This record gives sequence, C-alpha cells and structure tokens, in this order.
Amino acid sequence: MPGNTIRRGSYFVHVAALNALMIAAERLKLDEKQRQAVDTALRKGFANLQARWTVRTVPPVEAAWCAQRIEYYGSLGPMLARAKLDKISKSDWRLEAATMLLREQGEDGSWWPGTEQALVKTAYALLLLGQVRKP
Repeated sequence: MPGNTIRRGSYFVHVAALNALMIAAERLKLDEKQRQAVDTALRKGFANLQARWTVRTVPPVEAAWCAQRIEYYGSLGPMLARAKLDKISKSDWRLEAATMLLREQGEDGSWWPGTEQALVKTAYALLLLGQVRKP
C-alpha cells in the first residue's frame, strides 16, 4: 500500500534494543562518534515508543502476543525507569500499568492463578510493579 509503512519485529525487540543501548552508553567507553550514534538511536527508539504505544492498548503488530503482555510489561517497566521516563504518549505508564495489573491479579495474589504459567506471570508482574513507585 503506497504511503503506509510495514512494521516488522515486535515491541519486545524494541524494548530490548533500547535497554541494550542504554546499558552500552552507561558502561562502555565510547568515542564521540559512537556516543552520537547511540544517542541518535535512543532518540529515534524513544520517539517511536512515544508515537505508537500506550499501556492501555497493545500495538497492532503485537496483537498475536497478548498472552505475553505481562512478560512484556515486566521488561518495559525497568527499561522506562532506567530511562527516567514518566509518560508514554502523554499517559502515566506507572499508574496505567499498576491499575491494569492489579485488576488482573488473582485472589491468591498471583497472576494467572491455577495455571502452569502462574509463577512466571507473577514474577514479570512484580518486575513491573517494582518500578511503579517513583524514585
């Protein structure tokens, strides 16, 4: 379709790449050219996240992994906290994520209680909730 762009990959990869770039910028001794390249990639990556994403809605390309939403948020929360971002697309991601997760929490305190995935889902939910409180 002319004028439309095809999006490839997933926001799991997007979050992992942003996280890796931030770690590289923090821990590696980069020369000026390398640092500029990393900064440019980070700006573009965060701009993409800001333009196309909210906690409330799963991007269309991600619709197939809705069952992995909690795992995604468990990766997203620590990355956003590291980047010191308080808002995504003008929304407070901490408030939205905490509200969504607490609404889905089971009576026994876990997520997806009574399933084989309860332990993993609960661990990822706690990773995100651990980032909800502002430093």
